[in-house]
Amino acid sequence: ATWCDISRACASQWREVPDDEKAKYRRLAKEASQQHVADEESCEIMITIPAIGARTRLIVKKDKTIDSIVADARKIMGFDMDFLESAAWKAYRKGEEQGGTPLSGASTMEQNDLMRLWSPEGTELHLVYDP
Repeated sequence: ATWCDISRACASQWREVPDDEKAKYRRLAKEASQQHVADEESCEIMITIPAIGARTRLIVKKDKTIDSIVADARKIMGFDMDFLESAAWKAYRKGEEQGGTPLSGASTMEQNDLMRLWSPEGTELHLVYDP
């Protein structure tokens, strides 16, 4: 069987699931994606520099500071050059970079309520260079 055959079979099975059951699965998936993982020690987050589209994922512990997350992400994405001042990099929750308040560099993932299970609605931080 090819992947096309498998995907067609899955799609045909999904079409047979009653609409109320589909709604239930979607609701459960959404609830699971929004669960906090405060009892967990680490979680996966997405870091994006929206101005250029650079992205990376990090596994971070709940006591990791925003400053150290920014430093790690900059290094991974190749933006750790000396002439780019560390203090000029600001981290925002996704969607809050325009007019929002940057996260405090000394604060932790847990203090910012950012410990979430990974999902499309999981934790994403946007980095903005503002010298």
